[in-house]
Amino acid sequence: MKDLRNSPEYNQWKNEVKHRDGNACRRCGFENNLHVHHIKPFKKYPEFAVELDNGLTLCGNCHSLLRGKEESTDLQTFLCDDANIGEQLKAIDGGFSNYLPRKLQSKTQRTRDNAALALFSHLKVYPNSLDEMLPHLIYLVDSENWADESNTKRQAIRWLERMQTSTVTPKQQAIHDEYLELTIANEIAILEARPFLFNFETEMLKALKDPETAAEQELRNDHGEFLIANEIAALEARQDLDAFQTEVLEALKAVQVKAIQVTSRQTISRYEQRVEQQRVEQRRIAEQERLRQENEKRETEEKRQQEIISKYGSLEAYRRHQNIESFVESFLPLCFFLGVPILLVFLSRSC
Repeated sequence: MKDLRNSPEYNQWKNEVKHRDGNACRRCGFENNLHVHHIKPFKKYPEFAVELDNGLTLCGNCHSLLRGKEESTDLQTFLCDDANIGEQLKAIDGGFSNYLPRKLQSKTQRTRDNAALALFSHLKVYPNSLDEMLPHLIYLVDSENWADESNTKRQAIRWLERMQTSTVTPKQQAIHDEYLELTIANEIAILEARPFLFNFETEMLKALKDPETAAEQELRNDHGEFLIANEIAALEARQDLDAFQTEVLEALKAVQVKAIQVTSRQTISRYEQRVEQQRVEQRRIAEQERLRQENEKRETEEKRQQEIISKYGSLEAYRRHQNIESFVESFLPLCFFLGVPILLVFLSRSC
């Protein structure tokens, strides 16, 4: 099988399938990260491995939804399915998010660039996954593996800027805060009810009850975000939500998105400050270079004047010498112009 997958015939088959499908995913129309899927599984039907009708062009995300389910999935329904984005992301089972960090932190620049391109391609197909990809975007912007003026960082910034749209009403904020205090109070009660606490749980209980230091406050905030995320997941998992629960879910998600917006704004602010610092540094270096060139020019001129003075005695003597040379250079052509006719007349009389 390996020999066949690496053969020119197999590569030609993939190119023909992509060309037939217009070099786009047959399900979502995306044009990057394209795979060629075997309608009849390759391992089970190797005789159809390079049959044109047995190939289907899919993007990496759509392919992951179908892989391993070829014979249990109605292909026509799959291609026409307008499934919820969230369900598709869950079906991917977190594989893409696990794949990205390793590739983005690779020692090879080409691998890192390809991973960044895969991230942007993923966001184009699944824009609703922007909050889930936030850590990767922040890493791209803050990493020194790409220059701040690079196209990769500019694209990451553009995606972060897309988060700055939704708003939170005072009522939603109040619901979120009340719900957070309730969940933290429940967490405190659970911890206090245990007969024995580990060191970490003791620190957590102290931070939840009365945070005094910045570290305790950060621990409380992180745990609060974790509790709210669990509450959101629990509410979303329920089949039927009453009006109150729906309102609570919307409020929790709205504030959660707002927190993500704050994080993205902080990242953008750090990026802009770095870029501005680099520009100031570049201007400073350019000014230093200009002054250096001026000093060199002045030193060269002074050295030249010293050489003239040592040779001619003074600058005035050098200027007189220059004037005489200029007069001679301009007079010689005139002498030549007048001398040639006189010489011809003299020769003609001699003859």
